[in-house]
Amino acid sequence: MDNILCWNVRGLNDRQKQIEVRKLIASHNVKLFSLLETRVKATNMGNLYLNVCPGWCFHSNSSCHNNGRIVIDWLPNVYTVNIIETHSQLIHCYISIANGSHFYLTCVYGFNGKEEKGPLWDTLRRIHNDVKGKAWCMAGDFNAVMNKGERIGAPVRWNDIQPMLDCMETCGLEDMKSSGRYYTWTNKQDGEDRVLSKIDRAVCNPNWCNLFLNVETIFLPAGDFDHTPMLIKLFPTPAGKKPFQFFNHWSLHKDFHATIRQTWKTDIQGRLKLSWKLARTRCMKIPMITASSQMNLKHSRPISKSQNNTIAGCSRNQRSTGSRRGTQTLEYSSTNQLVEDIVDLGGKVTDAHKRILECHFTDKEIKDAMFSIPSNKAPGLDGYNSHFFKAAWHIVGGDVIKSIRDFFRIGKLLKEISVTTLTMVPKIQTPSRVGDYRPIACCSTLYKCISKLLCNRLSLILPDIISPNQGAFFNRRSIMHNTLICQDMMRFYRPSQIQPCCMFKLDVKKAYDTVDWDFMTQFMEAI
Repeated sequence: MDNILCWNVRGLNDRQKQIEVRKLIASHNVKLFSLLETRVKATNMGNLYLNVCPGWCFHSNSSCHNNGRIVIDWLPNVYTVNIIETHSQLIHCYISIANGSHFYLTCVYGFNGKEEKGPLWDTLRRIHNDVKGKAWCMAGDFNAVMNKGERIGAPVRWNDIQPMLDCMETCGLEDMKSSGRYYTWTNKQDGEDRVLSKIDRAVCNPNWCNLFLNVETIFLPAGDFDHTPMLIKLFPTPAGKKPFQFFNHWSLHKDFHATIRQTWKTDIQGRLKLSWKLARTRCMKIPMITASSQMNLKHSRPISKSQNNTIAGCSRNQRSTGSRRGTQTLEYSSTNQLVEDIVDLGGKVTDAHKRILECHFTDKEIKDAMFSIPSNKAPGLDGYNSHFFKAAWHIVGGDVIKSIRDFFRIGKLLKEISVTTLTMVPKIQTPSRVGDYRPIACCSTLYKCISKLLCNRLSLILPDIISPNQGAFFNRRSIMHNTLICQDMMRFYRPSQIQPCCMFKLDVKKAYDTVDWDFMTQFMEAI
């Protein structure tokens, strides 16, 4: 489909640059584009038009500024553009597409100085009042960042961030879903002098997101340019069938409970009863999806971090997950036997503990465990989060309780419940190594509920078994306690002491990879 391009080319008088821009426009099926910082005088604008986009319509803000700052071009048989306002820092227009869609587009190129950008924020606030309730998109080079992590190599002060943040909040604009390069500008310097910033961006209001449900901005490679081109794909090609996911606002629909009740009244026997009904409910979601757009709900669109899901650079030894260079591991042979005298030094499970663990779970315990799971937690492969079960508990609660009790009675989980999706989540904004990611397991909600029940029951006996020296990952204990004890001990370590003292700091890195499960099994059986 026809795409929109916004790009700070930083001078477009050079013939070779004009050829590169024309090639990019043709290769990405661009039918409307905005070029920023062209530096083309009004007298030379005709040559630019003939070399880059002959046969197109164009408009510039040369009348508002001596140097050519913003040029907007469009193919007239695809887009109909009505220029509303032209200023030195923006061009605001109303656009109609051949399919009948209409929206407002504002192309921005902000001045460098903070005081100079003041009129820009005031103009955007006024435009916001004029386009209320209409689809509005804004793209360009703002020469400003919105948080400290959007600049590397140069300091960021709060006074530099606040004006743009306040303007975006007032106008109700958010970053569009995006992928590709995170930092959009670089000074092309080497070493410590290199500076990278995210000063180019595309933002939109909720009405725009409702008009173009799958819109996406792709930040393309900059090449020899300083800025990355922004390609806005209004109708991207679908990547394939998306998995089902329950959205919390569906529970507010007037037909929500009726739809669930219609599915649940079907009489199904066997352990697959709950899984079958959940699968059937997924097929009946269409009425709620269709009508949800008519509800007066606050639009909450997740901001995409697709650009963080790509590892920028990874050496060969980093890709090798089996590498253990520079580390020493303690190996445990399964043929070895535990020394019972050592095991007896710690706490062990008593008959009273066993009676606590063997008690049956009540309906209230199961319900409390389900309702303790936050509603916004990621769902499992079936797509149902805890909010679905909470909202329809008076309908589905009985089957949920029965399914969980079947697990504790039989001791086996159905694969529909135990199936887990492994996902890599970036730890930082721009990951470049495998170590910059952490894996998470998206378990089904029923699996989480069973885990909470087990944790709640184990918490009753663990204080009697776990050594008091264990400070982390335990209720009512903090790892900071051990840190404070260590500080107190260090105060008494003085050179004037008669007996020499020493202290070791051991850093057990990635200890989970070195666990021997045969040892763990024997140890658990021993206690």
